[in-house]
Amino acid sequence: MKTLLIVEDERRLRESLVLDAKNSADGWTVHDAENLASARALLNAKHVDAMFVDLGLPDGDGFELIRLCRQLN
Repeated sequence: MKTLLIVEDERRLRESLVLDAKNSADGWTVHDAENLASARALLNAKHVDAMFVDLGLPDGDGFELIRLCRQLN
């Protein structure tokens, strides 16, 4: 099963993206995080196949998360 991580700090947008992904991403498990810290924790605990990342997170730059993900894989 493939895993998608959605990282977005705006709650309503994040919830909408998660709902849309769960309804259309057949066979995918969808996880979400509201900030860089929680996204890092998920990346360290789970394998992620794809991500949607807000680049302007309250606790850091989304590009930092992308770099971390590349290092883990």
